[in-house]
Amino acid sequence: MDRFIDHVVKSHDVNLGLGTAMIEPIDVERTHAVPAPKLPKKTAPVLSPERVAENARLAARLQSLIKELRELQDVVNSSHLDHRVTRSFQNSVTHTHQNAEYLAQWLRSSNEGKDPYPVIVDINAERVRIADEQARDLLIDIDSQEIEHSTQGLEKLTKSVASLHKRLTSLLKDQ
Repeated sequence: MDRFIDHVVKSHDVNLGLGTAMIEPIDVERTHAVPAPKLPKKTAPVLSPERVAENARLAARLQSLIKELRELQDVVNSSHLDHRVTRSFQNSVTHTHQNAEYLAQWLRSSNEGKDPYPVIVDINAERVRIADEQARDLLIDIDSQEIEHSTQGLEKLTKSVASLHKRLTSLLKDQ
């Protein structure tokens, strides 16, 4: 590959390469570090009293949902069902609970006039954590032969994982 790139760069054929005449040495005096522009700090919009009240009602409903989900999770955990079913349910409840917390955080920040967007950073981190957890669970299930070649969706999953791997490799390489 390196030989091919070298050939393309040094080639004088205008249809193939860049040509050596197009490559100029860098003039150090013409280059200088340009600081990143300072972006204005995001400020949350001022909410109307009606909107604040609506957000507060929604936050209260979310807290009620979170409490109910915890109680339901306790009942399911003590029901002596197959661990695979209860584990799947528990993961779903945990995910729902976490998203309800994020939404409540967003609402609180908005109501307090704070920037709610840092919640997005937490949401993305949680998505990465869940993807990692799901991948590890799939590995365990493949090793224990609970998932085999006839399991529906494996081809689609393989393509998605390959694309994700490619993007993650590129993302981590850019650091």
